[in-house]
Amino acid sequence: MYVRHRVHARHRCTHGIAVPKGPARARRGAASHRPTRKDTVSGTVAQPEGITNPPIDELLEATDSKYSLVIYAAKRARQINAYYSQLGEGLLEYVGPLVETTSAQEKPLSIALREINSGLLTHETITDPLPPVS
Repeated sequence: MYVRHRVHARHRCTHGIAVPKGPARARRGAASHRPTRKDTVSGTVAQPEGITNPPIDELLEATDSKYSLVIYAAKRARQINAYYSQLGEGLLEYVGPLVETTSAQEKPLSIALREINSGLLTHETITDPLPPVS
């Protein structure tokens, strides 16, 4: 009677890729046959890009503080979001983006930050508080 034994995954065919024999093969952390990111060449030069684009240092020049920048950008992002939601209704109560959008998936906050960086928006600080309601 003939009994066929199951072949363990590490002993199967490697599709023409040289796999070290002996202790190097079984050792954890042994060199992989897959190319790593540093082994591949994309043909483009990497440009460092921060978390926010445009950089936060450039955005802070447009406002007094980082807190006013947050309020400023959030208000404009709400206006852009309302503009997009009203397009289907035909109301056009709000002004759309003032800069070219790079993709349809670009978020309103990213658009607002690019508008602030381009100097297309102005904001004024209100120093007089509202009169008390009687």
